[in-house]
Formats: sequence, structure tokens, C-alpha cells
Amino acid sequence: MLRQCANPSCAQSFRYGDEGELFVFGSRNSRPERTFWLCGLCALHFAVIWEEEGEPNLVPHLRSIEHPHTIRNAASRVPRSAASPGTHVVLCVDDHEAILHFCRQHLESHGYCVLTALNGPDGLRALQAYPVDVLLLDYSMPEMNAEEVALEVRHMYPKLPIVLISASAVDDDWSVLERVDAYIPKEELPKRLLGTLQGLLLDPVGQNASTA
Repeated sequence: MLRQCANPSCAQSFRYGDEGELFVFGSRNSRPERTFWLCGLCALHFAVIWEEEGEPNLVPHLRSIEHPHTIRNAASRVPRSAASPGTHVVLCVDDHEAILHFCRQHLESHGYCVLTALNGPDGLRALQAYPVDVLLLDYSMPEMNAEEVALEVRHMYPKLPIVLISASAVDDDWSVLERVDAYIPKEELPKRLLGTLQGLLLDPVGQNASTA
């Protein structure tokens, strides 16, 4: 009986009727078939493969990571091994798919591995499931805004660099600015994003900081 996501680093309870993807495998020698489920977030980035002996393995979707050379040990069932040495992983959290698409295309074309989430709770789950070097965080989102997410992140991964992005003008007295490492207006992302990330990643404590 399915109880939770097949990603061993994800604790999402089974709710296929609402989200996610099922992977059904037939079996030889009259053994019963095996069925695995990935939650909606994990299904964006991984697929399940399974052989009759052993545990299920997760492999990255090429649709979510368009540069296969950034993946090491694709058959590993532990997704924290997915990014190869020297490849920086950026998690982009924004409720606008157009912004996520831009960040993915822009950053992957410069060698980054990019994960995305459409809201704060999914972003926090992604941090717990995957190695992340930098968090790119939209200010205004449903469910949790940037300050609420940043508070959680600072508690879980105090060394993880956070970059705040916003389409609104940011006032100097915004308390969220005390919890992030950099701020970029969305209209300036094309010219400032790469330089900002490179500056943050020069500090070695930022590398895979969400695994600390």
C-alpha cells in the first residue's frame, strides 16, 4: 500500500488524486507488479526506475535539468547525490511561472542546475530534499511570503545564501532585508542575477549549504 512519496528524502504523504505521478512496473516470474508514487514537486524533477531486486531508483528528468553533464550517478536513489562536483544548485521560488522559466533558462545556459517551486511550502520541502547552494526567493507569494520563508530557512540552514527578488519597490525598513543576503528588482534580473550569484558563491560556506 502506498503511504508516501518514493523520494526517500521527502516525507509527503500519498495523495495521488490531488497531485503527483504514479510509476507502475510489471514483474516476471508471476511476482506482483510494483507501484511507486512521486509527489507533485518531486515528479517535476525526477522519475522512478525499478528492477525486480532492490529499492526504487530516482533519475533526473531531462525536462527539468536540460544539461545532462550536470548529473552524476543518475541511478542513485539518493537525490542529494544528483548534482556533480563544481555544479552549483539554485532553487528559485516564485508564484509566477514566467519568472521561473526565465531563471531556469538563463541560469542553466550558464552551467547552473536549477530547481523551481511555485510557493513557499514547496520551496521548503525542496530544500529538505535536494542540495541547494543559493535560494532565489520572491517577496510576495500566497501561503507564505518571503519573510516567512526566510525565517524558516535561517532556522534550518543558517549559512544558505538567500537572494530576494520583487516586482514591487522595496523600502529600506522592510524587515525581510535583514534576513537575506542580496536583493534584485525583477526588472534587473537579466543584468544582475549572474553577478549576484557569483559574488555569493565566492564564499565557500555557501556551497551546498542546505546540506549542513
